[in-house]
Amino acid sequence: MMKIEPLNINKSLPIKGDNSTYYSQLQHPNDGLKTELQEILSESPSQENNEKIQSIVTLLLSEFTSSLENEYFYSDNSKKSIQFNWNKFVEWCSVNSERFLPSSVITFERFLIQKSKTSKANSLQIFIWAVNSVHEAAGLPSPTKSARIRQLLKGIKKQKSRTGEVISQVAAFKEVHLDKVIELWSESNKLADVRNLALLCFSYETLLRESELARIKFSDLSFSSDGRAILTIPFTKTNHSGLADKVMLSRECINILKNYINKLNSPMSGVIFRPILKSNKVKWHNNLNEYEQQKPLSGYSIDKIFQKALVDIKQFDPFIVHNIERWSGHSARVGACQDLLAKGHSHIAAQQSGRWSSIEMVYRYGRDILAEDGAMIKSRWDR
Repeated sequence: MMKIEPLNINKSLPIKGDNSTYYSQLQHPNDGLKTELQEILSESPSQENNEKIQSIVTLLLSEFTSSLENEYFYSDNSKKSIQFNWNKFVEWCSVNSERFLPSSVITFERFLIQKSKTSKANSLQIFIWAVNSVHEAAGLPSPTKSARIRQLLKGIKKQKSRTGEVISQVAAFKEVHLDKVIELWSESNKLADVRNLALLCFSYETLLRESELARIKFSDLSFSSDGRAILTIPFTKTNHSGLADKVMLSRECINILKNYINKLNSPMSGVIFRPILKSNKVKWHNNLNEYEQQKPLSGYSIDKIFQKALVDIKQFDPFIVHNIERWSGHSARVGACQDLLAKGHSHIAAQQSGRWSSIEMVYRYGRDILAEDGAMIKSRWDR
């Protein structure tokens, strides 16, 4: 039977010579600063209080800036988004002689109304998230929490809907497109083509986001005796549990990968999809450790791979891409979801394959396919 030691107050919570409480000693220092700040904000304005507020906010923002550099707190995309959108708000406030920290509800309302004329509803939502993140980090009341702001955003969305603005969706990269790229690139002598083909096949079969795709390592693969392989995905945007997701890859995909590995002429270590030089070779490293430390491809590089596939298909079989202007690293995720629904797989199965936290994204990506499955069109199919 487990034995629990009795609480030793003297050992665990030493007595301090200040006004701290037992509870405050258990908190993170930032929590105490925020509590103190809230108490000051409830008092009457004075020069002394202004100086205290400035001092506390400066300390909290310094800690927030440090946390932005910590990969455990924020992803690269989240960090860039907060910085970019917060800076846009600061620029607007500076031009309009408004205070940005803390911002008043009236100031932020004016900002949203003006930005709504040139920005989509989703962009406004990101502005709200960024401004709220900074205010909360600084321990200050956020203007985005106001019921008035929520009502304003709701009204802006309705107005945009009336004027025909819809949520845009990246063009889908489907199985028919993957088959055509396999036909075009599988016999290529260019290492870049072979790598790109493997990347497109992985992207379609795993439904990974481009940042997740770029981080795949050889050590994440477990090859099966039947020619398939299992990919272990230790981290995704929606899975923070620490329990890795697993995806089975087809024989065709693994054969394409093996062709790439044979032409790679480098150790099977580190990230799978590596930068390739104009000399048709990967950058050579002298030891195994350098391969392990190699940086993944950027999102921009992956977007270029998808766009090259589109250009080549348009040259040899333009009919299957006649209405597509651009693909991105997200296109295979959309296309695979649509293909699963078109083949009769359930919404839940598609959600599981894409590892979405809700079924909403399945409906969004598959709305064209689901329209064909509607009760009315089925009842009047032969009319």
